Order: sequence, then structure tokens, then C-alpha cells
Amino acid sequence: MTLFNCSSSKVKLEEKAPLEYSRPYFQEWVAGIEDGGSGVNIYFPNLVVKNNAIVDSVFFRKMKGKLRNGKASYFASLKKDMPQDIVMSDDPKAEYGNKTQEFPFDLKNDECVISYIEKGETKYFKIVDLKEKEGEYYPTSPPKN
Repeated sequence: MTLFNCSSSKVKLEEKAPLEYSRPYFQEWVAGIEDGGSGVNIYFPNLVVKNNAIVDSVFFRKMKGKLRNGKASYFASLKKDMPQDIVMSDDPKAEYGNKTQEFPFDLKNDECVISYIEKGETKYFKIVDLKEKEGEYYPTSPPKN
């Protein structure tokens, strides 16, 4: 006997969350120096968190990063080809942990999942239809003009 899991996610997603948002978007970026890498900045302007919940992380295109509260929005900077737990850690000696760990969500290119903590429990909520804005491509050196 064989059992199949038809769920599109390996982690349970909440249907409703204590979050209100509008116009989430992302921008790809490429560093202008060798080994500078590339990645995605993801923004959640007008994100309102209710019921004393705490936003934690965002999962997007097989990357994960901590959400930070900026001047007018929450955002995360995700670096490609590098475990995000290392990128976002304050401890330079931090290790990624289980290198075979699978990405916990099956997402389309315009979808992400926000993790948040509510009453001590980590929960997950999917956001669809993220808009892409023009990327940022940093020059290798300042322009001469």
C-alpha cells in the first residue's frame, strides 16, 4: 500500500492571519564586485500586525530571511546560493545546521510565506501575487562622470 501526500506545502499554512498588508513587492539585485553575489529584496509596505503577533521570517524562491521593520515597511534581504540562517545571523560562527534540510513550501515565483509567532506558537501564512519591480544592479566602481 502506498500513500501520497497531495498537499502543496510540507508545513501547515493558516487560512487567516493577524496580518493586514497591501502591495507587497520584490526586487532582484546583483552586487558589482566579485563574490558579492545576488539576491532579492522583498518588501511589505503597510504591513500591520495585530493581536500581539510577532512577524519573524519570509520564505521566497527557496530562500529564507528574517523580516525587519524599516521606516515604512517590513523587509528582508535574501541572498541567493547561501543559507539564509547564516546571512541573517548576528553570530559570525553560526552554522546552517542540517545541510540536507528541504525548503518547507512549494511556492510559485510570485508567492511567499511569512512566519509569525502568535501566543508562543510559530505559524505560517502564504501571500500571493507579489509584484516585481525593476532590479538593482550595482556598478563595479563609481561612474567617472
